[in-house]
Amino acid sequence: MPDNQIAVPETKKETKKSFLNICSLIFLEFLSITFWSYIVVKLFVYDVDNYIINQYLPNYGWLITYKFLIILFAIAIVWLFIRAKKIITWTLYILFYPFILIFWKFPKAVYKKGNWNVGIAIVNALFAFFKSFKYNIITFSLLTVSSILILSTSSKIIIISSSIILSVILLTIFINRFVLVFKPSLIYKIHIKTVTLFINFSKKTWAIDDELKALAINQMSDTQLQKWSLNLQIMILGNKFCYFLSSKLNNYQKSKITIIFNVFSIAILLFFSVLCFTLINLGIYKVWPELYSGSSVKPGFFSFFYYSFNTFHFSNVTELVPISDLSRTISVIEQFFAIFLVSIFITLLLSVKNEREASDIQQVVEEIRQQGDDMGTFIQDQYNLSVELAIKELQKLNAGLLKLVLRYLKT
Repeated sequence: MPDNQIAVPETKKETKKSFLNICSLIFLEFLSITFWSYIVVKLFVYDVDNYIINQYLPNYGWLITYKFLIILFAIAIVWLFIRAKKIITWTLYILFYPFILIFWKFPKAVYKKGNWNVGIAIVNALFAFFKSFKYNIITFSLLTVSSILILSTSSKIIIISSSIILSVILLTIFINRFVLVFKPSLIYKIHIKTVTLFINFSKKTWAIDDELKALAINQMSDTQLQKWSLNLQIMILGNKFCYFLSSKLNNYQKSKITIIFNVFSIAILLFFSVLCFTLINLGIYKVWPELYSGSSVKPGFFSFFYYSFNTFHFSNVTELVPISDLSRTISVIEQFFAIFLVSIFITLLLSVKNEREASDIQQVVEEIRQQGDDMGTFIQDQYNLSVELAIKELQKLNAGLLKLVLRYLKT
């Protein structure tokens, strides 16, 4: 009875602690999403904090001027009540949240759901990003700098130069995407190279020596048996992984999920095109406002985004009307990009690229399966056992790694 009386408060205490941990994790997630949403909106969409202050708190403009000091003061106050270790952990989590989201949360969610098609698609997207890492970073940097300059400066030379840079970036991206439609995909070759490196490394590192080859299992010492068992388990891991990956890639091809990702890439390209022309038109307006008419109120960023979006879809808006050769030329160029995107990219991405990608995946599936067959042959040569017999021998030895292999690498 006394034990029960003591246990109840402990249980309540643990429940309360668990509840507080869940609440803090939810709050941390909320802070991370809010912080990065603000950064993205602030850099690429709208000066949201200035808008809110000017619209709802016009007498508190000083909050914008001293916002950095206010944030530091708020952090200092919070630091008084929360442990330093937790503050540092939370800060690092928020700062690296995009990487945590991509490299931890998404893979974890995919693993829990067991949807390997989505997982492979995400891995392919990451491969594609890092394969063109230099190009992506340069493009992103130029886009960011040019956008900020157009939005923040009034210098004609800087605005015109930034607009030209945006035009070149957009043209380069369209040309690059057009060329990639016809080029063989290197992403799936990375799968083959990765598997081949692992298989070759396994053969060199965990091949058994001649002394062990000559001994029967019942003749081995404990040390020899442990080494024999570990090396064989790693060999079987390589063999099963090849069949597992080839099976999942084969299912990935049949699922046609590549079509969804191609459509998604077209949507991103559409948004990016509209964003670039929004900034270009806004820059031209800041330099020569007389080139546009239609509104008595000075148009802002969203007005030009709305105008560019409609222009891209061959529609007109009354709020902004190009009335000069330059502004009309920009409108025509934007519509040309729209024709290029619709008539060429959609046709090619959803036909030529999909057919070629299906062929590439099938080739990769066959090559990876061949690597699995080669590993099976290697096991036969090294251990004088087929893979099936090797698994039975390891099961007798109650091998731990084998249990994980058979549990998670099911084809």
